[in-house]
Amino acid sequence: MRDIQLKNTTWMENFLLKFLYMKQIAIDQRTVPRFPLPKEKMKFVFEDFEKVFAVRDISLHGLGISLLEMGESLLFPIGYECKAELSLGGAPFLVELRVSRVSAWSVGFIFQSVSDERQEEIQEFLDPFHIGSSMRLVDERAAPEAFFEGLSFWYHGDSGADLFLWNNKRGGVDRALFCLGQDFWEWEDQKGVSTGTMDRLGGSKVVVKKDRTPDPKMVTKFRKILEHMDCLDYRLVSFLRDQT
Repeated sequence: MRDIQLKNTTWMENFLLKFLYMKQIAIDQRTVPRFPLPKEKMKFVFEDFEKVFAVRDISLHGLGISLLEMGESLLFPIGYECKAELSLGGAPFLVELRVSRVSAWSVGFIFQSVSDERQEEIQEFLDPFHIGSSMRLVDERAAPEAFFEGLSFWYHGDSGADLFLWNNKRGGVDRALFCLGQDFWEWEDQKGVSTGTMDRLGGSKVVVKKDRTPDPKMVTKFRKILEHMDCLDYRLVSFLRDQT
């Protein structure tokens, strides 16, 4: 078996990575920049303090948050029920949650009860038209370290959406990576399209788990969002759409 020992990971994390490799899931480690001021946030009030976390993914059934410090996962044991304020860019509203999954750097929740009004608000927030129209070009000054690593353009939008573009020396696109929460769509010259998920190890480091074949649902979702990205030149939209 190929050695896939990764730096800055625990023994348990390496065990998990090797297990996934044996199951023939393509994995690797990458550094993916994250928008420094996400609109989607959760505020939890504990006995002696309160904490605000960034929302990493959201659906009609639940959501996930990203943790910033080692040990914060201890605040959210499996099955823990709580209330929190959810902000999707507008006025925050209260939601009831139950912890469904926990890792060192993320926590997943299931909605316990959501009113019809709030469900409609979340549904609108998840709509491809809304996501596409919310995408905006990120100023290099917001995350200079990302552009130092060769990134050419970065677009960020609602629902944890990010589009990263790398240009070649001729000015054409050499690689495109679209992330929507934990899911991703990627195209690379000479390699084609792939989809999968990204699990955060900490900071900006992620473990990439590629699907054996591109997931048609993710491909379709990206195409729909792409069609509403008014921030992109129509020629770039056409090029990326052709790759899907």
